[in-house]
Amino acid sequence: MPRTAPIPTNAELEILHVLWKRGPQTVRQIHPALRRERDIGYTTVLKTLQVMAEKGLVVRDETE
Repeated sequence: MPRTAPIPTNAELEILHVLWKRGPQTVRQIHPALRRERDIGYTTVLKTLQVMAEKGLVVRDETE
């Protein structure tokens, strides 16, 4: 049976919008962009990105 694409949560969509607008970003770059809209912790952004990577919504680049 073919796998269906994961549906992003609202928090994941917020991060995706930042990435679509700015291109590849680190957690340190994404966090301030999200904080302009609402109070969100750095570790929350980090954990959300980790979950997104597990779902295949983003790809982590560990070259730097």
